[in-house]
Amino acid sequence: MTHTAHDNRRAQRRVPIELLVTLVDDAGHSHSVTTRDISVNGMFLGTHNTSPFRLRQLVQVQFEIPDTGEIAYLLAMVIRLIHPADALDSNHPPGLGLHLYGLDHKRRADWEAFVERMLAEYNRLFADVPSPMPSPTPQTQHPSTLSRSEYVVHFADVVDLAAVMTWDFIYGAMFLETDRVAPRGTPVRLLLVHPDDRAEFPIPGTVAHTHPTGMSIELDGMTPKHLTLFKEFVELGVPELDLGESCEPAWLVCEDEEEDEVAA
Repeated sequence: MTHTAHDNRRAQRRVPIELLVTLVDDAGHSHSVTTRDISVNGMFLGTHNTSPFRLRQLVQVQFEIPDTGEIAYLLAMVIRLIHPADALDSNHPPGLGLHLYGLDHKRRADWEAFVERMLAEYNRLFADVPSPMPSPTPQTQHPSTLSRSEYVVHFADVVDLAAVMTWDFIYGAMFLETDRVAPRGTPVRLLLVHPDDRAEFPIPGTVAHTHPTGMSIELDGMTPKHLTLFKEFVELGVPELDLGESCEPAWLVCEDEEEDEVAA
């Protein structure tokens, strides 16, 4: 198939985004994984459980398109496979790259329209986010648990951190891969760690759904002001926080505010 120059540039553009995806392998087994980015040709899924997959394997892909609520059913081929043991040498997190396979005209058009919407939103919000510094040691986005109610989330680079605004802030939710899953309805506090200076940005939330590989966190009380503060955090490392007498913004913990201690 012949592509114009515009089509080629678009195909190479990856949009950092987190989607909870169900993969069904050729043995009929289901696997819950999360995307790291998408493009018009496919997606990359971050996971440490790469053993069920092999190169050129066909898998069924199922996920909910959040801005329409529709369930997408796609077929894809594994064209890249990075096992955890090879992640450091490849300078890329473990996971698998998928190339969409056998799409009819309508499904191809629907997928490309979805990617274009996400790309347009990304460009609108992050045109001024600086390029990340090279990271000699890639990290994962798996949160490490401080307690049952507080989670620290690490990011590989500034681009991954900025993607939180593209997806999580817009839709008011974040999916965490963790083996310490809290019950639905549990209030939690997320500490997003800047990859450059290790500064932390706190966000409160509530466990909305649980999954075999983690949980979906509904972010509490997000407003345009929070987006502005987080954008400063991405660019500068430490956000300019003016809490004032009323402890605004309310989703940040004041110095004199007592936190409930939850046993680990």
